This record gives sequence, structure tokens and C-alpha cells, in this order.
Amino acid sequence: MSEMVTVIIPAYNAEKTLADAVHSAAAQELSETGAGAMSIIIIDDASTDGTTQVIDELKAKYPGLIIGLHNSKNMGQASCRNLGIEQATGEYIAFLDADDVWREGKLKAQLRVMDRTGAVMCATARELYDADMNSMGRTIPIAKKVSYRDLLTDNSIACSSVLIKSDIVKRFRMMDGDIHEDYILWLQILREYGWGAGINKPYLKSRLSDSGKSRAKLHAAVMRFRSYRAAGIAAIPAALYFCVYAVKGILKYRGVRIKL
Repeated sequence: MSEMVTVIIPAYNAEKTLADAVHSAAAQELSETGAGAMSIIIIDDASTDGTTQVIDELKAKYPGLIIGLHNSKNMGQASCRNLGIEQATGEYIAFLDADDVWREGKLKAQLRVMDRTGAVMCATARELYDADMNSMGRTIPIAKKVSYRDLLTDNSIACSSVLIKSDIVKRFRMMDGDIHEDYILWLQILREYGWGAGINKPYLKSRLSDSGKSRAKLHAAVMRFRSYRAAGIAAIPAALYFCVYAVKGILKYRGVRIKL
């Protein structure tokens, strides 16, 4: 049976969370009949804790399902995902961070939507959790269609929620640096293909941690502008998009939703 989905999981010092992420991926069904092959590529980014042992234990639990790759030095999430993309053999690629968890039915729902709409990628809504995996009572929604223009001022696409056609994403690479590398990738893809599909159901349980590089608001703002420029957007339009993004962010946290 040809492989349908390759799941890519970068892991750095993830001994406490990696197993939950992998279990949630391994439990996915790809069709109503359960048919369809999947593999999970875990890239150990030179971890210094027990991540390597956890990967070995997971490979023993799921024989033939998991491929473990090990970096000799720390490369960062973008490089890890690029390595996973290069090694992927599935028709589709799904991204999952080592501290996030999927709900049952995620991949099946996304495959169904992509088949019906012809979308090259599909993301889902996400529910936010704290570092101890307690729900924060907040869900980040997503529209049924996310266009390139929508994405310029409101990044509703969470990396761990994305399923994308392999031949599309293999034409691009995630960029390294103090930028939103996944956001730049979605901008590049949607600029060429126009739109992606969304499922407004929180199939992703997204864990927030204090070490996340986008948690500090000022730092996140700087990263946002850098990301526009890295995506090839000229300085003046980038500044305008950033202003709209900032205003929408302020209004969102005040409970006001706007559409521009």
C-alpha cells in the first residue's frame, strides 16, 4: 500500500511531551474504512535529555511506523522540518510539534475536505492549553477558506494543524532565523495557489510554554515584520500590513472582530 501521509515531528528536549504527540498521531485513521498508510518522522535535534530513549521506546511500540532521525548538532525547528520534508514519501505531509496533541479524526477530516475542495493545504482551529496541558478555555478559530490576503493581516494557521500536499511543500523550504518560519512558508504557498482550506473545529490541542519564541508581544511584533520582509514583501506594503495586523490584534483582545 502506498503511503498517504507522512507526519513530521521536530523534537528538542521533548522527553516529557513527545510520547503524547506521537500517540495522538499514531491513533489517526485516514479514511472511513481505516485504509491508508502513514509514517511518522521524528527529528531529534541534538537533545540533551531523554528524548533519544523516548524515540527508541516509541519505535518499539509502533514497529514500522516511526522513523527516527538524529542531528549531531542543534539545527532549529525550521531545519528539522526541512529534513523531514526531504525524507517524506507520503502524498501528504502533516506537521506536529513535539508538545502538541491531535484530537481523533483530524487527518481523516482534512483529507476529506482537501479531496472535496481541491485545496493544496488544510488547517484546523486550535484550543489553547498551558504547559501542564490544562485547557485555557480559549479556541482560536479558522475560516473555511484562508486566502493570501487574509493571511497577510491575520495568521490563523497553526503549524501543528497543517496537512499539505507533499509535492507542493517540497518546492519550498522553511527559513531559519528569528522569524515565523512556518508563517513565511504559508505566505509563499498561498501567494502562488491563492487559498487554503480551514476546518473550524479544534482538532489541535496547542500547548503554550514560556519558552515559545513568539510569546513576548514586542518580540513577536518584530518577528512579524521580519517575516513579511523575508517573504519578499516590500518595506512600505509590509509596514501597512503590519499596522493592520496590530490594530486587528488589539481589537481581537478587546472582543471586537473585524474583516478587512
